Amino acid sequence: MKKATSWTIIVFSTLVTATSCVAILDAPVEVNWDNYHPNVKVRLDALVATKDCQGLQAQFDAAERNSDAQRLRTGEGNYNLMAYTDEQMRKIGCY
Repeated sequence: MKKATSWTIIVFSTLVTATSCVAILDAPVEVNWDNYHPNVKVRLDALVATKDCQGLQAQFDAAERNSDAQRLRTGEGNYNLMAYTDEQMRKIGCY
């Protein structure tokens, strides 16, 4: 049996890391819904159900504009909410 070379170990480690990153990217986005009024989730779900891509884009844009204020209020920006909205838009075929 051959001894593993440093090069083989580096290549293997890189592949494992890349595979792990892909798995993380495929994981659903976790939103801390406690940071938002309950109507936010209801509104997003309704827009997804009706496949309202323009409405979802408007919600995404509003979340982006309000991210700094959200961070001041809760300690977290709206990045997870924006990622969730983007994920839903992809799922319903907005792009």
